[in-house]
Amino acid sequence: MPPTVSKNRGILKPIKKSPSDQLRQLVSDLLLKSGRFSDDVIENLIQELPHKWERHGDLIVIPQRSLRDANWKIFEKEIFQIICETLKISRIARKNPVKPDSYRSSNIELLWGNNGIVHHVDNKIRYQWDITKCMFSIGNITEKLRIARTTAPSNVADRVNLGLIPSSELSWETACLALKNDFGGVLHIHANIDSKTPKTEQKNRTNIPQFKYAEWELWTKYAASTIEQILLRLKSCKWKVAVLHLEHVKSYAPHVDHVVLDVECRPNVG
Repeated sequence: MPPTVSKNRGILKPIKKSPSDQLRQLVSDLLLKSGRFSDDVIENLIQELPHKWERHGDLIVIPQRSLRDANWKIFEKEIFQIICETLKISRIARKNPVKPDSYRSSNIELLWGNNGIVHHVDNKIRYQWDITKCMFSIGNITEKLRIARTTAPSNVADRVNLGLIPSSELSWETACLALKNDFGGVLHIHANIDSKTPKTEQKNRTNIPQFKYAEWELWTKYAASTIEQILLRLKSCKWKVAVLHLEHVKSYAPHVDHVVLDVECRPNVG
């Protein structure tokens, strides 16, 4: 390893290789010792090693052109272990072009590891998502801060979507304030419900929709009652709150259901 001279004391110190240089050296040694490839093939393979990457905790995302050659499959386990040990990580993913759909869905490919779930803290907010399924733009912080400083609107909305899960309850009051005072509107309330009890009996229920589980019914009654109380406190007159529909979106895990409750809220002027 070539030395360098400290300007302060004239002491010879070794030059510390960058993680990228260390990675190239270790992989090059592995390929040479295998005796499988010519120097030209090894050189081309080394060029495909990533020079840079995105780090998300113990997971890195390498560029889409990295590790594409079919020859990598021969030493796949050894190569990934070298990358993990050198960069002190445990999972590796690779970028791909964003899917050409209306959602710009993620097309990141998990190469090494059990899952793509990552965490990120932005403006004191902790995010968790599956990097192979969801897009996340760290660069949107300016817009996030602008919205965070914006005063919640009042008396402007015919419809409010409360899409936060597992619970949007902290925003229910803000949503009620946003409804038009003279006509009201509809709230779409998202939630995750833990449904571990048997299905409910479908009879003697005329004022609310039928439900698959007792927990769905209990939560629906709670949400509607709470919204009615909030409106009574915030508005100048009594409001009528009616449950229109409960939509089952999907199941996140056994007995954990994502649902959306449609609640119609109208001022009782009659």
